[in-house]
Order: sequence, then structure tokens, then C-alpha cells
Amino acid sequence: MNNIPPFVVPALLAAVGTALLCCGTAYAKTWIVLAAVRSAIGIHELLPAIAVHTMALFVALATVGGPALQVAERVHAQQTALHCTWPQRLAQTDQLPMTAVQDRLCTLDHALAPWTAFLAANTAPDEAARAEGLLDPSTPPWIRHWVGFTWTELSEALLLVIVLLLPFYAVDVVAALLATFAGLPALVADRAATTAKVLLLVAVGAWGALSEGLILGYVMRGGP
Repeated sequence: MNNIPPFVVPALLAAVGTALLCCGTAYAKTWIVLAAVRSAIGIHELLPAIAVHTMALFVALATVGGPALQVAERVHAQQTALHCTWPQRLAQTDQLPMTAVQDRLCTLDHALAPWTAFLAANTAPDEAARAEGLLDPSTPPWIRHWVGFTWTELSEALLLVIVLLLPFYAVDVVAALLATFAGLPALVADRAATTAKVLLLVAVGAWGALSEGLILGYVMRGGP
């Protein structure tokens, strides 16, 4: 690893950090749900894509903020005790005996323990068992829980999308039937359905209610 440019390790850590944020928090599920609702409205201009990403990021930070702070505190404590940063330690891994490498992996497991506990608390038992069966037993626990958590999040996101889209489809069907009976053009039916869906979202306070429901779901299962 001595020939590796100095920017490679930070870039690798940034890429892993992005993946952890997307699939290791509530971000992916929240984005899928909100994007589905945005698509069901029919007019994407009413809710820009950046707004969906921002709300998903808010829910992700709200749910995993506590564990993230605990991980940061453990990393800082380890760096202070070892007098070097994690990128430096990773760059020196090839110069160490295998026992030292294993010790560093154990240290990583210790630093990520709060986040690992968050993943385990929010992973469905069947998905956790599937991840345990597919991955090698020597795989670090945070990776196994991360895989099971990701599968759980995607499955729950699809179920939420089905439940949330049913009222919108009902509105579309009713608007189409009324337009057919009244002899109105299809464009009029589409605009009437879009207006009704927007009014429905406003009436139930959809965005705040969705974010609150997602956050409370993690809190009740042992989240932040």
C-alpha cells in the first residue's frame, strides 16, 4: 500500500461513509417512500427532487444521530490513545502481522458498536437470519447487521409504498369514472385527480406525518 496515492484512503472512506448513510440509516427507506408519493401526485414540480432528498436526510439524521455521536466519541478516544488517525492506521495495515490486523478490526468493531446496535434493533429476524446464513462467520458483526438492515429497509419501504399509493389510485379511479359519466376529457379528469390528491396531502399533513411515523418507528424499536 506504500505506492497508493495519499488521497485514495480518504476517498475510499468517503465512499464507504456515503454508502453507510444511504443504506445504514433511514435514508433509503424514507427516500423511496417520499419519492413514490411524489410520483403518485402526478406533478413533480410540486415537490422538487432536492426536497425529497432533504427530508430523507433529515429523517436519517434524526434516527441515527445518537449512535453516530457515540461512534464519533469512540473514534476520537481511540485516535487519542493510539496517537494516529484511522487513515494512517489503515495505510499501515500491510506492514503489520496478522494478529495486529485482527486487533485493529476488533477496535473498529468496538467503535461501531452503537451503530451496530441500532442496525440490530431495526432488522427483521428473518432478514437477520438470512444474512447470518449467507455471509461468512468471520465477517465482522457490523457488516452482517448492515446487510440484514438494508434488506429489512427495502422490504418495509415497498410495503409502505403499496399502502400509501392505494388512496391515490382510488382518487384516480374515481376521477376517471366521474369524467367518463360526465363526458369530460381525460385531461380534465387528470387535473381534478391531481387537485384532489394535493388537497388530501394537505388535509392529513402528509410530509410531517410521514416523517414523524418513520422516526417514531425507529425510536419504538430501540433507535436513537
